[in-house]
Amino acid sequence: MKIAVASMGDTLEDQVAFRLGRNAYYLLVDTESMDVEPIENPDRIADCEASELSATLMADRGVQVVLAGHCGPDAHKVFSSVQIAVLPGITGTVSELVDELQQDSEWSRLVATALEPFAAIREQKKGRSSRKRPLLVAYEDMLQMKAEMVVMQRKILELHRRVAVLEKTGGS
Repeated sequence: MKIAVASMGDTLEDQVAFRLGRNAYYLLVDTESMDVEPIENPDRIADCEASELSATLMADRGVQVVLAGHCGPDAHKVFSSVQIAVLPGITGTVSELVDELQQDSEWSRLVATALEPFAAIREQKKGRSSRKRPLLVAYEDMLQMKAEMVVMQRKILELHRRVAVLEKTGGS
């Protein structure tokens, strides 16, 4: 399987990037041959976040999973649109991560679970299925709800800020 790790540098000894989209490089790792290919983050060069550049590049290179520290809803949506799973919450060096992936069956189950909705999409595209699987529908609903939740959280924060200003000024 080919994975991409959002990395702060172009070697296995570099740290996994805290935020997908702000990473300097993607390290493409073939988990079977352990070949590593560093690719400069095209979104960073283009000075944008979660654009289709990275997602398209990763899809063209056969990447199935992207691993990073944090992934916002926009980046998640863009990568999902090209059937690439994103696993956030990753820390440490890329080398440590690759070692864990090779040795830990829990990682294998986690990756398999993350890829399940995309297997259904691929199956549909091949004409093997004429209807959406319940898991795929639930996954798409979850992505939509996450995006809506982020918008609501931003609105709530703005309302809290306005209330604080009003309380300081005495309501005038």
